[in-house]
Amino acid sequence: MLAVSATALLTLGGCVDPASSSAEGLPQPTPSSTAANPEAVNQGSGPGDVAPHGAENNAWKRRHGISIDQQRRGDDVAALVRAALGRQRAAKKFDAATTDRTLRALKIADFELTVNPMSVPSYRTDVTPNPPLGAVFALQHERLCVDGDIRPERLLVQVEGAANEFGCIEPVSH
Repeated sequence: MLAVSATALLTLGGCVDPASSSAEGLPQPTPSSTAANPEAVNQGSGPGDVAPHGAENNAWKRRHGISIDQQRRGDDVAALVRAALGRQRAAKKFDAATTDRTLRALKIADFELTVNPMSVPSYRTDVTPNPPLGAVFALQHERLCVDGDIRPERLLVQVEGAANEFGCIEPVSH
């Protein structure tokens, strides 16, 4: 009676299939999918700790690809910009107004110029001086960007595609 009661109790609890019980009424082990395939235990959706909607949430930052011809044109413009801003940086001038004048003096046709003072998110109170020295710039022609920044510690000039949401210069958030 005790063996039947134990089987009935386990069956009612959903733990044991009565067909898998032995003649003595004790449950028989059933192979699990993880025992047969130990790698099945840790099969995540990808490497690292990724938010479930990370790609969707950051889609606004995605930039367009650029063609080989656009890359060549961007590289030519970047060389001019790098030389001019290199001289400006050597003169220790990092402000937005000087950067704007330097880039406008290049008279690069068909590119729209944007120059902003360097800024940091409002939660970054540890940055000194606040705002930091420097300027962010972008020259944009359709989906082609030649952008970067000038500051005491570096000059960055890069060629990349524009983003749908903001063009060449990603806005400072928060």
